[in-house]
This record gives sequence, structure tokens and C-alpha cells, in this order.
Amino acid sequence: MVLDAFKAGEFRVGPKGQLLTVNKDGEATPYTHGATGKPLGQKEVDRIKGMVGVRDALRTVMTTMADAQATDADVTKAQKALTKIYLAFEKAHGPLTSNVNRRLFARDPESANLTSLEITKVTTSLTTDKNGKKIRKVTKSVIGRADIFTKRTIQAQRTVERVDTPEDALLASLGVRTVIDWAYMARISG
Repeated sequence: MVLDAFKAGEFRVGPKGQLLTVNKDGEATPYTHGATGKPLGQKEVDRIKGMVGVRDALRTVMTTMADAQATDADVTKAQKALTKIYLAFEKAHGPLTSNVNRRLFARDPESANLTSLEITKVTTSLTTDKNGKKIRKVTKSVIGRADIFTKRTIQAQRTVERVDTPEDALLASLGVRTVIDWAYMARISG
């Protein structure tokens, strides 16, 4: 199965619910072994599938926000869907930033986007074990969710239709096209 729109290394869930990974040629192949080479258990597969759902809902939110035609209602609808999927995952498998979830999803190229959905706080404390040895304990806890759940964090790209000066045409070309596009500059400046 070839998937043109997906990134190499990303996880997918196949039409029959099987866990797949996309290779560099865009072909989806069954994913049955983790980074350690051991076969994945059903709980691990379920965690990865859940994170795929969260990642895809996040992509939908980001795409909707970037769409100049999308309304605030469209963005809110996508955000609510993301929140629902995220909360279901968290209830079943714990925080996205837990060590096991990070490890299982680390090979996906968007794993950092997923873990950035949670705001974490790291605290350290010094304790003494029964032998009198001092031990530093590090605790990580989720204290909130990222703004993308409730705010428009990506502004839709607006197209420039008309400018008054050649300087503005150059700035528009660099800002929109990221290159000097003479035909574009001529069209918008008249």
C-alpha cells in the first residue's frame, strides 16, 4: 500500500485496524516489533494507535487553522474533536509525555508535536534511602494542555491581491512566495 501524503517513519492504522509504518518510499508495511526488536504486545499497539488518533486530530486542527476559508466555528469544532480524542487517550493510557508513551511513539516524525500538547512541570527532591544514601528524585507531572486546544495558535495565510509600490510587491513576494517572483510582483502591482 503506497501512501503519498504521509511522512516516512510515521505510524498509520490500516483499514483492518492493523498497525502500519510508512517507509521512505511511502509504502505502508505492518509494524509488529518495537525499537528493541521484541514483538509488541496488544497494550503497546493500542497505545500507539491511540497516539496516531491524537496526532491526526492535531493535524486536522493545524490544517483548519491554516485554511483561510475556515471559520472560527470550524476551528472550534476541530479543537473539540482533538480534546475528546486526547482525553480518551489520557484516560486509557496516561499522559502523552509518560516515559512509555514517549518511547513507543519516538520513531514517528511528529512525536515532538504530540508531546508538546502537554504542559509539564519537573520537580526534584532529595531523599535518604534506608542505608543513609542521598537520592535525588525527579518527578514530572502534567499541569495543563497547550493553547492549541482552546486558542487559534496558527493564523491563516492571507493572499496579497494588490499593492501600491514596487517595494511592497517585493516584500509580498518574499513574504508569500519566499523568493523574488517577478510575474507575481507584476500581477499584484499592476
